[in-house]
Amino acid sequence: MSNDGKMNLVTNLAQASSTRLNGPPAPYGQGGRSDHVSFAEAGIPAALFIHSPSEPWYHTPDDTIDKISKEKLQDVAEIVGTAVYDQAKIEKKKPFPPHGKR
Repeated sequence: MSNDGKMNLVTNLAQASSTRLNGPPAPYGQGGRSDHVSFAEAGIPAALFIHSPSEPWYHTPDDTIDKISKEKLQDVAEIVGTAVYDQAKIEKKKPFPPHGKR
């Protein structure tokens, strides 16, 4: 999910990774009620990685670490890790700027 419902660098990379890992891409939508919002509002590509529907305790005092689904966490970690790796491969192919100009 992105704050404005539009695709961005993060959502594009995640969709490609999800497709490669799981077949169909991860569902995508609009959501503006989590940690990604402040990044998006600052102009930084961001997305919320969450399985839908969200659990009834999401963002409540009952939202405790013992309720984290290891399977869902692994799914998101694999999608994000693959996306970061793919982006790093792309960046590695680009020529480096002169020393001191990074």
